[in-house]
Amino acid sequence: MQKLSTQHPEWRLREGDRSEFTIWMEGGVGEPPVEKEEEFVNLSDDALLARLTAETPGRNEVAKWRRVVVEQPGRASGILSSMAAAGSWPSDLWQAALEGFASEKRSVQWWPQFIADLLAGPEVLFQELVRPLAWTLHEVSPSLDLQGEVQMWQAWDRLRPYAFRDEDGAAKDPIFAALNRPAGLLTQALLDRLTARRPRTAEDVPEEIWARLTTVAEGTDHSCMYARVLLASRLAWFFAVNAPWVDQHLLEYFDWEHSAEAPAMWQGYLWQARVTPELWLRIKADFLAAMRDKARLGEFAEQICTVFGFICIDEPDWLTTEETQTALRSLDAKGRAAVAAVVSRRLEGARDKGEAMWNTRIAPWLDRVWPKDRMMVDSGSALNFAAAVVNTGAAFESAVEVIAPFLTSSDQYSFVVNRLKKSKYPERSPESVLQLLDLTVDTDCRWPGQELREVVKRIHDARPELANDARFRRLDEYLRRFNL
Repeated sequence: MQKLSTQHPEWRLREGDRSEFTIWMEGGVGEPPVEKEEEFVNLSDDALLARLTAETPGRNEVAKWRRVVVEQPGRASGILSSMAAAGSWPSDLWQAALEGFASEKRSVQWWPQFIADLLAGPEVLFQELVRPLAWTLHEVSPSLDLQGEVQMWQAWDRLRPYAFRDEDGAAKDPIFAALNRPAGLLTQALLDRLTARRPRTAEDVPEEIWARLTTVAEGTDHSCMYARVLLASRLAWFFAVNAPWVDQHLLEYFDWEHSAEAPAMWQGYLWQARVTPELWLRIKADFLAAMRDKARLGEFAEQICTVFGFICIDEPDWLTTEETQTALRSLDAKGRAAVAAVVSRRLEGARDKGEAMWNTRIAPWLDRVWPKDRMMVDSGSALNFAAAVVNTGAAFESAVEVIAPFLTSSDQYSFVVNRLKKSKYPERSPESVLQLLDLTVDTDCRWPGQELREVVKRIHDARPELANDARFRRLDEYLRRFNL
């Protein structure tokens, strides 16, 4: 290049040309960077205020202002006070301030002055800032003291008409909608302040808070439905504090036969399900109806079966034998597998008390209520039962006999084999382990593991004569086909 320039000094770039490629492209992810983003941080208060109020701020100015809010929240609060006193309410700047105050926990100390300035703003500002302000109230509400709560309620009440406004269409995921829409954010703030009081009775909660809760419970817009989903997630807590209020304002939405909101409300409840004996009496019929029609519960279709399983094992008196039998027969294979998984989890959690739990609670329950006809045997339930008996201690042999009618082979048998491998049952009860493997292992599965060979060998070492058993030979031949 230098040689060419020396030979031809008359060659020059035309004005505006670049001494690079004739065509170039630039790109990146997200918004382009802001030049001199720290500029506002270094300005004096007067200069900064003049820049903010001189004209409608652009994207760069808003980004620079947000930097001030995050790094200098006290100073930003003072600037906002000056803007409020001058009647300057550019929504972009106030939104940036809301986002900064909500994201920086250390700025909670500046909340009283900030919210006082915001409350002086016009209604149109609250309408334009409905979501960022709802998010800010949700973020700061857990940290406020009772004095700061007064201003929060003033902002909450002014924002409510705009947040609880009907939105187009029904969301596929009511919980996601509840957590992210303005009405849900305000409801979360309301629940946080309620929780902060740690009430034991209805009298521990001020009437004005119950009034706000009632407004949410009685609203007719879609937004109110999503807010009620959050109330549903605290159903047991509400019932313990104020059962009459729940009876009057919430339970109607759980009515599976008559409430259009029932699927969404039950999903909200199942999200953080808790149940007490008194609440169970109120919701039992609709709970069982929802479980029969669990396909309408979306991702919580199996969760309701899990809750049902815990009730069956931990509170067997809450259901009659006929109710339990009917409910289990109404479930599909996935639903019954979820119930069987509870049996496995409870026995595993019982540790050294697993034998007693099996003998006194689970074995009699299975004998009374679990469907015994072969058409209702499924691999999911079978695997969970097979895994469950590994935690029955000295009752292992009898437990295998109890679950044998409920077992079927599965290509997912390694789940059971790994548990047997970690146990001493192959030495203590080799024939029962052989029976369990014979009923569980699908010999058409093309990926047998070394763990199965190890368990089979331990069975042989404990009882060599079992090598002549047809069940043993089948497993041994299966493993040999794969050089194991």
